[in-house]
Amino acid sequence: MVNICAGLDLSGSERKSSGVSIVEVGKGLDIKVLYVGRLRSNSEITELLLKHCVRAVAVDSPLTLPSRGKHFREVDLKLVKMGYRVLPPSWASMKKLTLRAINLVKELKSLGILVIETHPTSSLRSSGCDSFDELAGKLHLELSRELSKDEKDAVIAAVTCAFHLLNKDIVVKDEDGEIAILPRICVE
Repeated sequence: MVNICAGLDLSGSERKSSGVSIVEVGKGLDIKVLYVGRLRSNSEITELLLKHCVRAVAVDSPLTLPSRGKHFREVDLKLVKMGYRVLPPSWASMKKLTLRAINLVKELKSLGILVIETHPTSSLRSSGCDSFDELAGKLHLELSRELSKDEKDAVIAAVTCAFHLLNKDIVVKDEDGEIAILPRICVE
């Protein structure tokens, strides 16, 4: 069965570009990059996902806010205990990003698209790969040009989404959220 996954490195505002990647997941771990680019508005993002018949999207943003008076969600603290670094969703810029993500998620879910939360920096680290290029090489991803940081994060998110659909990802969860990251891909 072929699945289409997307990765979204969402910006906090529609005035700034968000990295977007769409991949096709074939048998095993055959991942083909269909699209990598940058878009601004929620409507542009949604239209692209629908055009490519995306089944699931991994978003690089908290999808829930921490409890009132707290800086981190419990799921964030679990990631921190595992050795990963995440920003507090309570910071003003992160809160703005999270609120945008929450609104976009509602729209995507209403269209039947599965939405998962990811953190590309942690996902790359959990893969055991030293760089984006090493991860892309290990998975035989064909990229036609040099990518921006936002686009690389979107590709990592899309790959994480693919592993999630294949039940091969690592899911860190608590009552206030779930974050999907990659399993070990690069072996020392």
